[in-house]
Amino acid sequence: MQTPNMLETPGYPKLPECENVSVGSISKDNLDAAWLAGIIDGEGCIHTTYANGNKNRNHYRCRVEVRNTNPFMIQRITQILSDLGISFFVHPLKARAPYKEGLVVIVSNYKAIQLLLRTVLPHLTAKYDEAKLMSEFISWRLNEHPMAGCNGGERMAVLRQHYLALHNGLRMLKRRLWSLHRLPRGGSGALDLSKLEARESMV
Repeated sequence: MQTPNMLETPGYPKLPECENVSVGSISKDNLDAAWLAGIIDGEGCIHTTYANGNKNRNHYRCRVEVRNTNPFMIQRITQILSDLGISFFVHPLKARAPYKEGLVVIVSNYKAIQLLLRTVLPHLTAKYDEAKLMSEFISWRLNEHPMAGCNGGERMAVLRQHYLALHNGLRMLKRRLWSLHRLPRGGSGALDLSKLEARESMV
């Protein structure tokens, strides 16, 4: 018996034409946005970090990150971000038991984060609330409270209050608990979330 060559182009049967909406009518940009939203939902992180590592200033930096050990996933993320004109950084992650070495894509510029969130927000599920909260903060920050003339005094105090509210809001969203034990078992159908309740966030 002849062993098939795995490198040969396989022959596919001729399929009937689809009578539904043509796949070609879905734009590449929309497909990329939906794919990227799925990656952020499952592998991404929308969060704040302490500025200069000082926890006493109530001053934070906004970040959207995706970490993964698969370079092909990271490559596609960077391609989509480049096509959208979104600035980003890629850093290697050293292997630390039990984790493998990987890569992290970081978007930290306010305008870049805003463009990214506006692109993926319609497609997000798990991180929709976090993205919406950060997007609203950045809109306020850029449009109503620009950095100019914000080196001290009342304007800086207002800025720190908003940073702290964003930080605490994201923290609560990430740590909220769901009453998953109340959900019924299921199969071959959408999960029924009618009895799902959010409990108090973890401390």
